[in-house]
Amino acid sequence: MERHYFPIAALAAFVVGCGAAETGTRPPIQLPLTGSTVLATVDGTPVVSGGYGSSLAIGTDSATFAILTDRGPNYEVGEDSKAFVDPGYSPRVGWFRRRDSTLDPIRSVALTNRDGTPITGLPNPAGQGGTGETALTPEGAPLAPDPSGLDPEGLHLVRDGTFWVSDEYGPHLVHFDSTGRTIERVSPFSTGRALPVVLSKRRPNRGMEGLTGSADGTVLVGLMQSPLDNPKAAGRASVHARLLVYSPATGESRQYLYPLDGPDFFTSDITLVRDQVFLVIEHDGRALGADPAATQKKVYRIDLTEATDVSDPGNAATGRLIGGKTLESLSASELVAAGIRVARKSLIADLLALGYPHDKPEGLVVLGRTQLGVINDDDFGITDGPSGRPVPKRLASAADRTDHNVLWVIDSPVPLW
Repeated sequence: MERHYFPIAALAAFVVGCGAAETGTRPPIQLPLTGSTVLATVDGTPVVSGGYGSSLAIGTDSATFAILTDRGPNYEVGEDSKAFVDPGYSPRVGWFRRRDSTLDPIRSVALTNRDGTPITGLPNPAGQGGTGETALTPEGAPLAPDPSGLDPEGLHLVRDGTFWVSDEYGPHLVHFDSTGRTIERVSPFSTGRALPVVLSKRRPNRGMEGLTGSADGTVLVGLMQSPLDNPKAAGRASVHARLLVYSPATGESRQYLYPLDGPDFFTSDITLVRDQVFLVIEHDGRALGADPAATQKKVYRIDLTEATDVSDPGNAATGRLIGGKTLESLSASELVAAGIRVARKSLIADLLALGYPHDKPEGLVVLGRTQLGVINDDDFGITDGPSGRPVPKRLASAADRTDHNVLWVIDSPVPLW
């Protein structure tokens, strides 16, 4: 593949809200999503039809946004077991338009297989992307795994109206037409075109968390949420998450390393700025006012221009080895000694310093040369409660307020390109 794969997009100097302002001088604009309804009630806890915020993309114009849901409302009922409130729920992409101070729903597209049957959010079987989770009904009855199930986390819109979704199971990378019907699915388990086998060592529920790419869809860029369990002990101590550059036309790919600020942090989205340059969200999964309180909610600008392709030409299960050690087993100094350069990163926004109250900033877009948007995942308004039952998801900084989807529009203190 040729190196210069991203033309500098015609990113208009679009500013959400009033006219242009000096960068970094204005409080973030907050745009809540409207239109949610109650899907179900579990033990008196309402489950709302939100679930958006896993990923975010700009739609057909600068006031329209495509927003991805996750796999559906669920909660923990024990170690490695999840109860699915609506087992038949199909993950979906919703389109929203800005009207004054809110984002209002236009339409949504549920994800389906090639034959039009619904894709659910239930875990995959072992050996096909399964995470080891046991899926249950709220009453405790076991649910069969879904070979086509997806836990969507990354979204990329293509100019022709199709779109790609990445997920946390396989990880899978799935191409959908404009109606949400599957065109193609690739994963480390695919025959023919496939993702590198080493990605199957993704940490459970920490697969390909972010996705972006070229406007014409000829190149996709996916970012893993955490270092791979390659092996497990090394991966849990590593700070190097893999970034994949993939060509849908040929199946060829390259891999790079993204350096996390610490082994307890992880990524949640990536978006294109220009050729070789991206924005990435890195955070800790906690919130302001929580116990323990959040310490990391940051947006970084990363540059791959000088980064080293760490792909394994042999596509071994361990990926490329250096001195007999996996990349996840190498320290930063060992990578340097081996001549491997990781992605260069610089801070764009510290969300905690701006008062960001949500635990999961998971969607990210560039809105202009000095502006970006961040949206949270609201988990359908529920979270894990005591005794394996759900409770309302509240803002830790305001215990009487439910944690709903809100798009934050943030001025960058420096130009993004």
